[in-house]
Amino acid sequence: MPVALLVWSALQEHTVRIAMQVTPQDYRKRLLRSEEEALQFFTEWHARHAEMDLS
Repeated sequence: MPVALLVWSALQEHTVRIAMQVTPQDYRKRLLRSEEEALQFFTEWHARHAEMDLS
């Protein structure tokens, strides 16, 4: 499942980046600044993985 981490300020972004360094960053996590970016990420992620599942 994809995970969109929405941040609204530079401080939030910094804090989330540090947390992402502690836990493994993998292809399903993305740091984003808007709900629109998150929806686009989800759409693209599911499209890519639907193609992989069909193979």
